[in-house]
Amino acid sequence: MEEVWTGWVRWFDGKAVEHRIGRLIDFPPRLTREDLGHTDKTLWETDNNGHPRDPWAPSDRMVMRSAGDEADLLTFSTSSIGGRHALSKLCQQFDRHYANQDGMWPEVKLLSENYVHDQYGKIWKPKFQIVSWAYWDATKAPEDPKTLTAQALDDEIPFAKEWR
Repeated sequence: MEEVWTGWVRWFDGKAVEHRIGRLIDFPPRLTREDLGHTDKTLWETDNNGHPRDPWAPSDRMVMRSAGDEADLLTFSTSSIGGRHALSKLCQQFDRHYANQDGMWPEVKLLSENYVHDQYGKIWKPKFQIVSWAYWDATKAPEDPKTLTAQALDDEIPFAKEWR
């Protein structure tokens, strides 16, 4: 989960115009809405009902690789509560199981699920299902760190003759 990013995106005229995001593993500072500025609601765009719409939206994204082509990278990006929750659940599953996976990464299937909202009816949201674990480079397992350390330390240390 080295490429999970979290933060905020500012929208204007249907386009992302500013990003304040960082990689989750780098522990980016947690910004509050007040830290971002653009708080004057009279300057905000409005939604279809004429209500001011906050230009800033919390946003999460994860870079993934296509199962069919190792060179084909894609980004799952979401600002929805359901999408952010799905990504959070995937990260939690990864954290619980990664230590037992010998350096392998999860292979996931993107599914959907729904719930009924009182005002909007059926709401669809993404769901990630871990289907297996595999090495990033499918041709081989990574070297065992203990073996690499032993190999690095297994050399001659040149001492002066008088020290022998």
